Amino acid sequence: MRIHFWKEIPGHLRSEIGNLLLAWGSTRGALLVVGLLSAQLLPSAGGLMPGNLRYHSPQALPLEVWSQWDSEWYLLIADRGYAGSREVLDGYENYEEEDASGYFPLYPLLVRFAGNTVGNDVGGGVLVSNLSLLVALWFLGRLVRLDHGNEAARFVPWVVLAFPTSLYLSAVYSESLFLMLAIGSLYMARRERWWASGGLACLAALTRPLGCLLLIPLAWELFRSPRQPLRSWIPLGLIPLGTLGFLTFCLSTYGNFLAPLERQIRWRGGGSGPWRAFSRFLEAPAIHGAHNSWIDLVAAVALILALPLMFRHLRTSYALFAAMMTLAPLCTSLWSFSRLSLAVFPLFHLLSLGCARWKGFSPAYLSFSLPLSALFMSMFANGWWVG
Repeated sequence: MRIHFWKEIPGHLRSEIGNLLLAWGSTRGALLVVGLLSAQLLPSAGGLMPGNLRYHSPQALPLEVWSQWDSEWYLLIADRGYAGSREVLDGYENYEEEDASGYFPLYPLLVRFAGNTVGNDVGGGVLVSNLSLLVALWFLGRLVRLDHGNEAARFVPWVVLAFPTSLYLSAVYSESLFLMLAIGSLYMARRERWWASGGLACLAALTRPLGCLLLIPLAWELFRSPRQPLRSWIPLGLIPLGTLGFLTFCLSTYGNFLAPLERQIRWRGGGSGPWRAFSRFLEAPAIHGAHNSWIDLVAAVALILALPLMFRHLRTSYALFAAMMTLAPLCTSLWSFSRLSLAVFPLFHLLSLGCARWKGFSPAYLSFSLPLSALFMSMFANGWWVG
């Protein structure tokens, strides 16, 4: 029955699914092996950073290697909610009661639901992240195929999953969920399904603080679509409702409507223009750190240099989204920029196009990215700061 069902799927779709699953399985499997070996053979950073949040109970090692750093915050919220998290944070000198508000609610809500299904929240988080990742890759492949054909779309899963910080797309982090919702909203806009587009963007705004920025590229798509009635603009109003809904919840929980913003200011610092991150870096450059990492600097410079290429070769709505998602974090700090760049999905579109057009591009990209992926996974699995 299963074989018969598979044969009923059109050949091009079977090829697409097979390529996606091969890329996902091989890269996630390799990262898991690296993480397991690293956790067994290399020193852990746990004892060197006693002031950081530690909440979840240790799980089996194949799950534990995916649940470090910010994973603790998502697992805390999934287990205790925002109000209950305040009691735990009271025990840490470095944190304030409102700091959990910096992590938006949709991902921990899904982790809680999935955790109840599979038996623990860490497993639930890994499940939510990887399912979201697979759907995100499918949406992105569809978008690339619309603009640049099958050959470029074939490279999409490999380009994304080989990216140096792609480990976060499978870890207990919200990156893959946000990526799925952001790409999905633009894909639905391309198909002129505005209610689906606005709904997915609203969910993205409930996943990450910058999700509300999807309003601009979606408005551009709607403006450029011919013969759209005025009522087509109504679904875009769902997007700010996602952000406003969470802020209203913060007002009722913490008595502070702007708790997420104030948390970002406490941790990342005050903002100005996108030059702020570079000026802070120059104050005390380091190989790797919070606000002064050479790794994050290289990622930021590379993305900025790629923006003109995106405006030239990709749809304007994609390039607008990429510009906002690149420049907004740089208004405060380089902190975690190598991870935050995962949200800039037009970069993967551009890289896939490069792989399709130039024969030597994909081997060069993979040769550069895969060793870094392994290095970052070995660090992350042992609790060292990556991004």
